[in-house]
Amino acid sequence: MSLKIGPRKDTKDETLWITGTVHGRRVRRSTGTADKRVAREIANEIERRIIREELYGPESVITFAQACVAYVEGGGSRDFLAKIVLHLGEKFLLKDMTPGLARQIALKLYPSAKASTQNRQVIVPIGAVVNSAHKAGLGTAITMDRFQEDAVSRPHADVDWLIAFREACGDRLHLRALVSFMFCTGARVTSALNVTPDDMKLGECTILLRETKNGKPHETIVPSWLAEEIAALEPVEDRVFSYSKRGSLQDPIKAVCERAGIERLTTHEFGRHAFGKLAGDILKDSGEAAKAGGWESSELYARKYRHADDKRRQLAAEIGAMIDTPLTREPLTTKLSDIKQNVEK
Repeated sequence: MSLKIGPRKDTKDETLWITGTVHGRRVRRSTGTADKRVAREIANEIERRIIREELYGPESVITFAQACVAYVEGGGSRDFLAKIVLHLGEKFLLKDMTPGLARQIALKLYPSAKASTQNRQVIVPIGAVVNSAHKAGLGTAITMDRFQEDAVSRPHADVDWLIAFREACGDRLHLRALVSFMFCTGARVTSALNVTPDDMKLGECTILLRETKNGKPHETIVPSWLAEEIAALEPVEDRVFSYSKRGSLQDPIKAVCERAGIERLTTHEFGRHAFGKLAGDILKDSGEAAKAGGWESSELYARKYRHADDKRRQLAAEIGAMIDTPLTREPLTTKLSDIKQNVEK
């Protein structure tokens, strides 16, 4: 039966309401208008949508805007989505999104931006929304066609940088241990700051990172001297390292770098980026380096290679030998080039 329109009987408000049943679904909602023609159009559209959904499935009627709301409510990032939705309009159907259309949107919204910006602010968010809806049973998955990005060289810490940083830390024991931990394991700053005493097995030189970018816990292996250094720290509010958020690291890191006379680097540059460079140099294998650092391709490596734990321990031992400078001993000033020469002898 067709949906009926009319005012509510229990109020003097002239706003028209839609009531009735379509394909077994009960409908009762306000049109937001007292205009009968407009109200009838709204009712007809509701009826058409229900019929389409019954015939062709829910993916035939869900809009991209609705999928964005579901994605954000499910924990996804809302960054950059509003501008995309405004461009597409509220009625654009999710099923009509394609990789080619996503590229057109990126060029329209950010015509003079770099490829990296177009990817980050359009291509990646659209792909995340569409694929999130697919996991919920709405529509098909999509493989996005990213713009080719120019390779960008960014600075990274080396062993000499870390040695100088450690020697300049003074009584900042938590900072010294935290920066060393990130350098030696490739841990992201947020993951490192969320480490608790329960995550550590320092007798085995392992520390578990529970909160990672890909959502999968990752066990790191640290040099024995660093395990002892971390074990000696006094936890703060159930955190191993005393800093509660990444912003609280900026001033201490700046002060230590100035005192040491070294370049001030970001947490990524002295942590994950530095570890990635060093792991590749030592292991000579990108798969093994990915496994050691917990990159997304670690699962591929686990199926292809053996003795992953041996390689990770080898890496931890070699990095640790380069940096081992407890303040109770004479500071090690041997340069990385000298160490490599000793290894080659």
